[in-house]
Amino acid sequence: MRRVNFEILSFAAAVLSVVLIILTESTFYVLSINGKFVGWGAALAVASLAGLLTIFSKRSYKNTGIIVGAAAAVLGAISVFFAAYYSVQISPRIEAHFSEGGFASRQSRSFNQGPTGGCECGPATLNLEPAKLAGQVNGSELHLQWDASEICMGLTIEDSGGTMEVSKDEKLIESLSLPYSYGNAYLKFSTPGHYSALLRYHGGCRNIFCNKQCSMTATAPIDIR
Repeated sequence: MRRVNFEILSFAAAVLSVVLIILTESTFYVLSINGKFVGWGAALAVASLAGLLTIFSKRSYKNTGIIVGAAAAVLGAISVFFAAYYSVQISPRIEAHFSEGGFASRQSRSFNQGPTGGCECGPATLNLEPAKLAGQVNGSELHLQWDASEICMGLTIEDSGGTMEVSKDEKLIESLSLPYSYGNAYLKFSTPGHYSALLRYHGGCRNIFCNKQCSMTATAPIDIR
């Protein structure tokens, strides 16, 4: 009966674990979070198998088994290192800061310069430029310009404020305070993926005739590679 060549199997398993890592990393942008965990889990499982085969390899082939087993152990250690690094990087981090104005607001160019006899809210959708963003991990800051200045159509605004909710794969990551009715947002991301920024702005609009709560929203998709 032919004996099983454990040293070859051990080496093949170690190489396969590295191949799985490369495949997981090369499809990092495409895979979902669960897909990435599966890729790394499979790589570590195969690396562990390589370690077990190394034990049999030493027993069967003392001359070359130790060398091949050591190589498998090194490759397995590389797998563990990248998995540990990935586990730290898996939680997306967002750097954001805002500045007010810097451009002519839509309200400043509107024919509704208030006060009027009516009490109507402005458009339900606030203006975003550009409509969608794309960038690189830890690359240059992404610039998003928002404008909710028409929320009260020129009436007096009270208790106004807003938020920017950043999500990845439809899961909320961070909610940021939107300090101005119009301005510029600068964003930087630590991990690739499909993100979205949901902007909301609200306020009480009033004149001598009425007092009404109004709000505006808009969403900008963000792709980070």
